[in-house]
Amino acid sequence: MGKEYKAVKHHPEYFFHVLAIFYDYANLIIAEVELKNRLDAIESHYNMHTVPNDREEMWFVFSNSDTSCTTITELVEGLLDESQRDKYLELIESAINEMKLKIYFS
Repeated sequence: MGKEYKAVKHHPEYFFHVLAIFYDYANLIIAEVELKNRLDAIESHYNMHTVPNDREEMWFVFSNSDTSCTTITELVEGLLDESQRDKYLELIESAINEMKLKIYFS
């Protein structure tokens, strides 16, 4: 049997929570560890209240021009990797400036 794919669900109700976390990170209020902890807390909240017997991963599309889907782990690892850091900082800044961030779970 092939891999079973879950439906992708957009959750705009988390927009301002995630955007506030990105703002704190971009303004050096929090570091990568706290960024990850806060985003993980949102993901855990979603999973606890929406899919208690399963686990869905949160991922982001940062702007209308963003063609990738970035998970929490990919984001934090990218920020910690000097060769990718600028790319991920630009994604966070575009999310803040354009206000087009989309949060998905699947």
